[in-house]
Amino acid sequence: MRTKLSLIVILGLLAIPAIARADSLSLGQIAQELKQDAVIPLAPSVGNQLAKNLLAAQVAAPYTQFEPDSLQLSIDAVLKAIGLYAYPGGPTMITDEASEPIVWAQSRVAIDDRLTVSITPGSLDFGSQPVVTPEPPGWILLLTGLGACAIRNRAPSAIEADG
Repeated sequence: MRTKLSLIVILGLLAIPAIARADSLSLGQIAQELKQDAVIPLAPSVGNQLAKNLLAAQVAAPYTQFEPDSLQLSIDAVLKAIGLYAYPGGPTMITDEASEPIVWAQSRVAIDDRLTVSITPGSLDFGSQPVVTPEPPGWILLLTGLGACAIRNRAPSAIEADG
């Protein structure tokens, strides 16, 4: 019985760091930061929804316990996703996942700043695209050639001018 109790206590102690791992910011603090720094206003409760997603992503990702800035990077990424919708004629308020899916998708990702991605021009492939060079129609080429011949035949050559 004592072994079972010890095992339960040990498992409980192992689970606490996973829950506390998501930095020291509370749900309310994250929601407030999102509301303050967003370039487009958030509808009521949207900040809380996004903050819950961010905290859940932090808890689910095992690498965040070694990344003290992972939560802040994730918040910044959500703010950048909100900024994607700041264009003329775009939404005037971030309302829900159906209207602004990129924001919600980004809120479900915990950023790992140990990873890097590089893109080099040699590795980009845009697929097979036909190269089209506009060429003048044949009748324009024919007229240009005839015009050049006519001008050449009318102009006196240097030998004829001396003669």
